[in-house]
Amino acid sequence: MKLSQFKAKSDGTTIYKHNKDLLNILSQLKLIHNISNKQYTSLKKTIRFHDIGKCTSEFQDNITSTHRKLRHELLSASYKNLSDLEKLSILFHHKSMEDLIKFINNEYYIPQSKEIENKLGLELENITPLLKQLGRDNRKTKDILSNKGLILQLGYLKLCDHIASACIKNI
Repeated sequence: MKLSQFKAKSDGTTIYKHNKDLLNILSQLKLIHNISNKQYTSLKKTIRFHDIGKCTSEFQDNITSTHRKLRHELLSASYKNLSDLEKLSILFHHKSMEDLIKFINNEYYIPQSKEIENKLGLELENITPLLKQLGRDNRKTKDILSNKGLILQLGYLKLCDHIASACIKNI
């Protein structure tokens, strides 16, 4: 992937550098929290893809904007080779389910997905059915969102993202 060409942060930090910083924090958390090898591998994969949605022209051309036509998490979680757990942790690493389901059937989703595929040479899949499922207030959704594995995966991703974004190198 060409993530060193794209900015993750308004200070010019690239997605590649940001991911590297997250992986550094994750390696420290693995020791502190005794993260299993299986979860560590999954978290590394999640980190690698969590911000690929920022590669769109809309994001890159106006990185300081807080108003977007589409959230980057939706595009990032659309990477085809992610497990449901990995997709969900990427989806929710900034926003709640209530915030994200507003983007169901967003007209920019397909064009921006194609843009990511072309820029990064990755295959994305439409996650609208997953969002629709999560938008239903039923037992299955509650079970998915209260899954201990998801809570830990999401918590570790958020922790790595926040610590790395604060430019903390050692914890």
